[in-house]
Amino acid sequence: MNAGAYKDNLANHLIDVCVLKNNTICWMKKDELDYAYRHSIFQSHKDWTILVGRFQLEKGNQNDIRDLMDSRRERRMSARLWINLVQVVCLEIQKKFQLGN
Repeated sequence: MNAGAYKDNLANHLIDVCVLKNNTICWMKKDELDYAYRHSIFQSHKDWTILVGRFQLEKGNQNDIRDLMDSRRERRMSARLWINLVQVVCLEIQKKFQLGN
């Protein structure tokens, strides 16, 4: 599968993969892998195994990257707090309902 998040995915950075297929190890270029959203050739060849992937990454500004990571972490934690609050409220409602029966 072509994993992705935040408007990016692995295929955008992949150069090639080393694959075990038909008892042979070979390198396959990215354009041979039929990558699309949540899809790759490996889904129709479940007996193939990716051994190694080579990626071309871009150097970014460390401060910008850290700010982005902090922002996303804060957003996740904020969402998690709301989920926890809803769970607590639901448990309290459930307890009151059970006591009333």
